[in-house]
Amino acid sequence: MIFKMEQKIKVVALDIYGTVLATDDYENVAKPRGGLKDFFDLCDSKNVKIASTSDAHIDSVMGHLESCFFRHNEERMKIECFDKFFRLNQLPKDYSFVYGHYDILPEELLVIDDKLENINSASKHGCRIIHVPEYILGTRAKFDFSKIRF
Repeated sequence: MIFKMEQKIKVVALDIYGTVLATDDYENVAKPRGGLKDFFDLCDSKNVKIASTSDAHIDSVMGHLESCFFRHNEERMKIECFDKFFRLNQLPKDYSFVYGHYDILPEELLVIDDKLENINSASKHGCRIIHVPEYILGTRAKFDFSKIRF
């Protein structure tokens, strides 16, 4: 399945645990979700900023991402791919912090998350959305970021 966005996207709000990294990968042994490097390259080529919107502490998120990227030798996937890290620790997440920070319209924000309540909240605000199945070690819930187009 290919996801194609018709609206101009300026920022991606990317959840980390369950969306990019496996929720239950406490040792950071699993690779990030497939196609992530291609997705980062696409965003870079379109001048789209990527912001982390995790409900975990920012230092933990950054540490887990750095460890995972380093461990799996993803040379072009470095923590610097992210423009900003937001901690949105309420449920559902309030994405107005993100589009307010970037001074963009809600429809210029693409939210990618595994939690349906966050996706519904983003949709109600007018954000573009992609709901992905939760990434859990050993499950068949696959998602490939390289299939996203905008």
